[in-house]
Amino acid sequence: MVASGHVVFDFLGRSIAQYYPVVENLGNKGVFNPNIDNIPPTTTEYDVLDRSIRVTLPDNTSTTTGYGFGNDRNGVLQFLTRVVDANGIPKESYRDIGENITSVKEFNNKGSEILWTSYEYDPLGQIVKVWDNVNNLTQATYDNLGRRTTLNNPDTGLVETFYDSASNVVKKVTPNLRAQGGAILYDYEYTRLNSITYQGFAENNVKYTYGKPGAECNRANRIVTVTDESGQEEFCYGPLGETVKTIKTVASDTQGNSKNSPEIYTTLFEFDTFNRLQKLTYPDGELLTNHYDSGGLLKQITGAKDNRDYEYVNRLEYDKFDQRAFVKFGNGVVSKYDYNPLNRRLANLNSRTKGKENLFQDLVYDYDNV
Repeated sequence: MVASGHVVFDFLGRSIAQYYPVVENLGNKGVFNPNIDNIPPTTTEYDVLDRSIRVTLPDNTSTTTGYGFGNDRNGVLQFLTRVVDANGIPKESYRDIGENITSVKEFNNKGSEILWTSYEYDPLGQIVKVWDNVNNLTQATYDNLGRRTTLNNPDTGLVETFYDSASNVVKKVTPNLRAQGGAILYDYEYTRLNSITYQGFAENNVKYTYGKPGAECNRANRIVTVTDESGQEEFCYGPLGETVKTIKTVASDTQGNSKNSPEIYTTLFEFDTFNRLQKLTYPDGELLTNHYDSGGLLKQITGAKDNRDYEYVNRLEYDKFDQRAFVKFGNGVVSKYDYNPLNRRLANLNSRTKGKENLFQDLVYDYDNV
C-alpha cells in the first residue's frame, strides 16, 4: 500500500518540502505513517508576497522565478516575470495592469537568439492581435456576446464563424470554400447537432440521430447513429452513459456483390462502475478481458476465441508512482523499466525473450536538466 509523501510547512503554512510517497503494509489504512522517503524532497522558496521564487527537485536542479518591471516589445513599462529553467535558459513575460500578457521574450540557442511574441487586447480583455518574432500578424474579431467571429493569419487565411441565437456554430467559411462560394453548415435541434454539410463536398457530410424519451439501450437524448461517407455507426449505452455496443455498417463498393454483404461489424464493451473497460468483444467473436490490481491499474490482458485462450499480457507491475516497472507479454517477452530515483525519468528499458540470457533490447536514456 502506498502512503502519500511527507510534507513540510513553514511558519506561514506554506509547503516548503515535498517528499516522495512511501510504501507500507496492508491493513494500516487510516493510521498516520511517520516514515520519510530517503530521496531528497522537492523544495520551494517564496518571496515576501508568497510568490514561488525557486523550486528545487531531488536531483538538485532548480527553476527560479523573478518578479519586477521592464519594457515590453513595444517599449512600454509592464510587470515582468522572468523564469529561468534548470538549463539556465530564461523566459520573460510582460503583463499590463489587467494581467494580460503583452509580450513574451524567449532566448534561443543559449541566449544568442531572442524571439519575441506580442499580444493586443480589446477593452474586454479579448485577444485581438498576435505578432510573432518576424511580425506575422494573427487577428481575431468578436461579436457583442464575446463569440469569435473571424480568425485571420498567414497560415489559414480568413476563417469566418457564424452563430445562431443560442450560440451554436451554424456556419463556417474557410478561404478555400469562400473561393468556391461554399461553406460548412451546421444544423441543430435545440443544442443537439443534427448534421454537418460541406457545400461542394457532399461526400464529407455527417448526419446524427438521437434517441427519444424511453428509447431502448439507454439511448434517450444520446447519439443513436452517425452516418458519413464510410457508412453508418449505431450506438448502445449502459446505465452510466458508457458505450456498450457499436454496430458499424460499412458503405463498401462491393455492397451487394459480396457474400459478406451487407458488411456489418458489431463490437461489445463491458465496463465496471469505475468506468474501466472489463471486456471487449470484437466483430470476429474474440473476447478480450482486462484484469486490474487492487489499486485499479491494469495487470493482465487475456483473450478467448473458438474455445482457445490467449494471454496477450501475462503480468503488469508498477512502482509506487504508478509508473510501469515490469511487463511480461503472452509470447514470453519480459520488459523491465528502471527510473532515475531523483527525477523519475526513464533511465533504462531492457527486454528479454524466454530465459534471462536472451537479452535483445537494452535502451539507456539520458536527458538534459529540463
